Amino acid sequence: MAEGRGPGFFTGFFIGGLFGAALALAFAPRPGEETREMLREKADELRSRAEEVSAMAKASADDVLELSKTLVEEQRTRVERAIKEGREAAEEVTQEMLSELERAQREGKEP
Repeated sequence: MAEGRGPGFFTGFFIGGLFGAALALAFAPRPGEETREMLREKADELRSRAEEVSAMAKASADDVLELSKTLVEEQRTRVERAIKEGREAAEEVTQEMLSELERAQREGKEP
């Protein structure tokens, strides 16, 4: 089971690790300070964008609220008008029925 893991294996493993570390440093996109600065800039951009989106969302919410208030007021006006017209129609029918009743009584007819 331990075959192939002699001194040659560990030497190769160690040399491979050093070679991999050297390649990682050689191909690293930026030094640490530059990477941290880039992360700070991206965080600032993200914060700024979040504030913009928040402001846009608030403005949209305000617009929706104003539109809702307008629609509610228009609907309230329609309902009030319908109630008024219903009352007037009921009063008109009541007057017609009373007139018809009075006429029937004068003529001696049963209502």
